[in-house]
Amino acid sequence: MRDRRKKVISQKKKILDKKNISILFLGLFIIFELVLTIKAVTLGTTLSLYEKEEERLSSENKKLSRELVQKTSLAEVEAKAKDLGFERLEKVIYLTPGDSFAGKP
Repeated sequence: MRDRRKKVISQKKKILDKKNISILFLGLFIIFELVLTIKAVTLGTTLSLYEKEEERLSSENKKLSRELVQKTSLAEVEAKAKDLGFERLEKVIYLTPGDSFAGKP
């Protein structure tokens, strides 16, 4: 009976010896390292996608800025005004507060 107890106790000691504990910690460390590596790769891919999107939006912003400057230039506005039938006045008429301009004379 004592021999049997000694075997059980010695088997428990073998399970918890330094070598097995070291292997357990090494395994846990490797798993932890793999998880961190996968997370880093995922974040790197996401960052790359955001950088491409930023580049695309920046390019579009520059294009729209050039277009805005072109369409609001005085020469462009003058050409549009002529196309719409507006013409430049030779004499400017100023109204004073007492003048009536919407009624019949």
